[in-house]
Amino acid sequence: MSGTTPKRRALLAQVHIAKKQLGLSDSQYDAVLSGFKAKSSKDLTDFQLRKLVAYFKHLGWKARPSEKSRLHELRRRVTEAAAKIPNGSNRLPGLTRSICGTDRLEWCRDEGKLRRLLAVIGQQKRAET
Repeated sequence: MSGTTPKRRALLAQVHIAKKQLGLSDSQYDAVLSGFKAKSSKDLTDFQLRKLVAYFKHLGWKARPSEKSRLHELRRRVTEAAAKIPNGSNRLPGLTRSICGTDRLEWCRDEGKLRRLLAVIGQQKRAET
């Protein structure tokens, strides 16, 4: 895959994820590719890959945000919520340590722990208002 751009790799990944999540059989997938006059998704241009992803979305496939972007969004929400409780920015490191088991929020890579941390901050906000 040398020379393949990150965008192209992301498109190819979306195609294969969509195929699996839509439950397409190999023969169904091959039939879709034949509409593009291709035997493999690797044979498609970037434009064709975007059209294929759009077709899968038309069939009902919904792209999910990556784990990295979900974690980033959760950390942002935790930081915003902590800012809304008294002395929240000073309390956040201790809460992060006790709930996530890490010294810094950005080191936590566990979505469940981040959601728990967000819930605890929400409980504290409700208790203190």
